[in-house]
Amino acid sequence: GLPAAPLAANYSAVVLLLRASGPLTGEEETARDRKLLAEARRIAPVRPREKEPFAQGWAALRGSVCGYWNREVMGGSRPPLPVEMP
Repeated sequence: GLPAAPLAANYSAVVLLLRASGPLTGEEETARDRKLLAEARRIAPVRPREKEPFAQGWAALRGSVCGYWNREVMGGSRPPLPVEMP
């Protein structure tokens, strides 16, 4: 298992983001996607401000969890990923 609760929460948030990524690849956005994103936001150790529409909120949370992983696990200092989606 993962040694620290915040790290475990961050990892769980990443898994939820992956499960909710369908609308970003062209699938229809569903209530399940929004629920997964909301749960990922709730458990992530560092939460960005909520953004709408779905893709912007997803990207903001992705940047947050990736930044947390980079700082806390990899010991890096890279800036967070940009929020804008292509």
